[in-house]
Amino acid sequence: LEFLERMSSTLPEKPEARPEVKVFGVDLTSKPQHIQFAVLGGGALISALTFAFLQEKVFRVPDFHYGGFLSLITSMVYCVCSGVEQAGAVRKGTLRNYALLALTTSGGMYFTNWSLEYLNYPTRIMFKSSKVIPVMVVGAVMQGKSYTMEQQGTALLLVAGITVFVLGEVEVSPTFNVIGIGLILVGVCCDAITSNFEERYFFNQMKCSHAEVICYSSMIATCLTGLTIAYTGELGRAMTHAAAHPEVVKFSVISAIGGYLAVAFVLLLIKHFGATTAEVVKSARKVISIALSYILLAKPFTTAHFIGGSLFVASIVIGARSKMNRAKEAEPG
Repeated sequence: LEFLERMSSTLPEKPEARPEVKVFGVDLTSKPQHIQFAVLGGGALISALTFAFLQEKVFRVPDFHYGGFLSLITSMVYCVCSGVEQAGAVRKGTLRNYALLALTTSGGMYFTNWSLEYLNYPTRIMFKSSKVIPVMVVGAVMQGKSYTMEQQGTALLLVAGITVFVLGEVEVSPTFNVIGIGLILVGVCCDAITSNFEERYFFNQMKCSHAEVICYSSMIATCLTGLTIAYTGELGRAMTHAAAHPEVVKFSVISAIGGYLAVAFVLLLIKHFGATTAEVVKSARKVISIALSYILLAKPFTTAHFIGGSLFVASIVIGARSKMNRAKEAEPG
């Protein structure tokens, strides 16, 4: 409880009126701030952990090698969920730019899920966290951003942690293949382009809502992914496999719903408690996801895993503290 109160107190309160806090129709405005934070933060963690755990379960189904099919289901669920949230709103972004965004969105999801045929889920989480590195590079090129020595040092620490952790995977994982690293690096680069494109055009220039961006990009991404895996023959094979293993579709759909809810909760956290607090919750989610993956699924854990994991956690903690310090410095007075 003390932790929740400390986290909620990091936001400046508006003395004139308390902002309305609604979570899927439930009004929490009258509740204390630490209760609001517990609901939003807990919802973000539980939803994200559900997404991660069930997605990993999908790849542990016998003979499942259909990352594109998983991407298709995820895009469809995101499209439906955001469509419900977006219902009645007028589109602000252009379809041309949504088509471009869908290319990078679907590419990031497709290559990331494909990589799970060769990498385990904790390695995926670490590599996805390294998105900050191409985001920094693309941000410097596309938006002229500059980064402090602390930010650059945190990125290098993250790279070191991932490298040592992967050495542990090479030692003990029978499914590990360097192909997986190549695939997820492509996915991470697609995600970096997506993040900068969303920020620069859809959010800063067009002032689009997140629901709109997810709805239209997922709609087009569903078509692109569907056509791609139909052309390669993966769609037919995946549907045959799903008929024999119906848990694949069940896990995939619930996982995608969890993923969408996690995004919704994080956006509510940003709105009511600030981006820094949301970043701390997201960082905690990454660490907890990795820990639970090894605890619940009984995977071998070596010294390299421990050292690499420790460096990874250190980079996450330093990065979160850096953002909190910059937020405090930006406060007036």
